[in-house]
Amino acid sequence: MPSDMAEYCRDVRADRKRRQLEETEAYDSSTRPCCDWYLHSGNVHFARDRSAFNSYVPLDATTLRSVAFDQTVGAVGIGHVELQVMVSPQSHETRTLQLRDVFHIPNAPCNGLSDMEMGIEHGLTVSYGRPHWKMYSSEPEETPFCYGVTDRLSRLERADGLSKSRVRDDTSTLFSISTAVDDDVKMACREVYEAQSNGHCQETSARR
Repeated sequence: MPSDMAEYCRDVRADRKRRQLEETEAYDSSTRPCCDWYLHSGNVHFARDRSAFNSYVPLDATTLRSVAFDQTVGAVGIGHVELQVMVSPQSHETRTLQLRDVFHIPNAPCNGLSDMEMGIEHGLTVSYGRPHWKMYSSEPEETPFCYGVTDRLSRLERADGLSKSRVRDDTSTLFSISTAVDDDVKMACREVYEAQSNGHCQETSARR
């Protein structure tokens, strides 16, 4: 009987260790690309993985200093991202969301979608609520544009089924993704992107 109990305890410990390892891997940013995008109150979009970008230009040792929190993050590139999103919880309609000037931040806990930049780029307004938050375009009339799921974080609802690497919904993560940087730094990085992109287009045209 004692040996049976000891074996049972070993099995319980082994099972607990296995489940803890699986949970750690599920949230480990290094094990898989992050496909989820979370709405935040900063002034920049950012992506954790290079694979998220449709167009891309590397940046040389660029440090983004948050004006909202006492932190700095390193950006290694900037580019454009396209996402297939759901329009509303009541519809199967989808649309393409185009994000400009997205920073590539490999150390970010996830991908960040700036509500401020969404307003500037697309003229969208956000309506926060539970269980969903929604974005609307205001012209010619208020029309649903996309939506997401509200928890402690606000996750964009994608239409392509890519949502396999979610971050922990905790306050520390929310703070770390609410990145607002100096406008001069944003403009300088944007100019680098435009210069290199235009140069590439001219080179391609010359070859033709």
